[in-house]
Amino acid sequence: MAAWDKDPLVSGKQPAWMSDPLANAPAFKPTGPGAITAESDRAAVKNAGGAMAVGRNLYRQARDFGAGAIRGAGSIGATILQPVDMAMDAALPHRSGETRNLRRRRGITRGLGNLGADTNSTQFAVGKFAGEIAGTAARVAQ
Repeated sequence: MAAWDKDPLVSGKQPAWMSDPLANAPAFKPTGPGAITAESDRAAVKNAGGAMAVGRNLYRQARDFGAGAIRGAGSIGATILQPVDMAMDAALPHRSGETRNLRRRRGITRGLGNLGADTNSTQFAVGKFAGEIAGTAARVAQ
């Protein structure tokens, strides 16, 4: 038997302590004023629900804006590669008839959507526009 066969992640056989690491742990009971109990913790989470929703919303907006900016930068790259794509399409046309450039752009959007971005959101569109403007400005400045 090789050494890695004894590894629980490789063999799939977990030792007893891995299946329930807290089975023999002593129970901890908080006491005193201001002690955090399960009830007080549940109440705090319930009261913080509004703040958590706001945080999630801000996270989603920032994520979609960032993904849009990446998509905008991808548009700049696709525009730069368009002459190469046109030559490749003339030499080896794709069976579906759509161009390599269009497939590249759709692939970027699809990939960002698979990573969790909402590609139909306003933040995504604004980020895409900002990325395109920033890429154009950087290209013009050179």
